[in-house]
Amino acid sequence: MEEHEEGPRSFTRFLETLADGDAVAELNEKLHRLGSHLMHEANARGAGVKGDLTLKVSFKVEPHGVVAILYSVKMKEPEPRRAGSIAWLTEGGNFTAQNPRQQKLPLVEVSAPKKAPVNLGEEAAND
Repeated sequence: MEEHEEGPRSFTRFLETLADGDAVAELNEKLHRLGSHLMHEANARGAGVKGDLTLKVSFKVEPHGVVAILYSVKMKEPEPRRAGSIAWLTEGGNFTAQNPRQQKLPLVEVSAPKKAPVNLGEEAAND
């Protein structure tokens, strides 16, 4: 059997027919969502952010030219900026919000002053 070279055809047209147009519809929706998310994160951070949109097309050719085609679309959005925290580890290996090596100050209740507070601004103006 002699091979006949046809030359390349349009990938865009191939993509438009993939899964009866469902692949392009999914790509359009995810591209729009990714763009919106990238803009939101870039503005929130005041810096550039990255994202990915990946189309994977798999082919399985059977005898007589029958081709099974599967596709997947994956989107990787930038992670939203989150507030960080610090903690310390206890000797037992647990996390704590208080530094276990820092001394604790004893809390003492302070009574209210017996004399009414003086506004220093008024007192200085009268002198």
